[in-house]
Amino acid sequence: MNVIFVSGLVQRRETVQVQGGSLLTKLTIRTEENYISKAGEPKTSHTSFDIVCWGNLAQQTEHYLDGSYLQVRGRMANRAFEHQGNKRWKWELIAANVELIVEPMIAPAAAPAEPPAAEEKAPTLFGGDDGQGPA
Repeated sequence: MNVIFVSGLVQRRETVQVQGGSLLTKLTIRTEENYISKAGEPKTSHTSFDIVCWGNLAQQTEHYLDGSYLQVRGRMANRAFEHQGNKRWKWELIAANVELIVEPMIAPAAAPAEPPAAEEKAPTLFGGDDGQGPA
């Protein structure tokens, strides 16, 4: 089952190297659904999904910050595992593509100890140095 989620990242777990040398990063996103209850009250429902990223995608996503908004495309997979002697099932999204849409607002970094070096003049779109068009 192929799916696309656009959602906020709520947890990024560390990237690990598994047997065979492949990289694995697991992320958790949370979707939000707004609706009106039978009593006419506005309600919000949240659902969390685990995202599994392999290889280059694992490396790409390992630095994403909680609160980032992502577009994740992939396939849903159901896997079985044992928990306290009981067989459990878990749905995960195996990512084929993850795009960073919006990074979270973070506190500004501390001011640099030294003033910045003199600014270099940036080249213009047309290659001239006066900003007035072609050279």
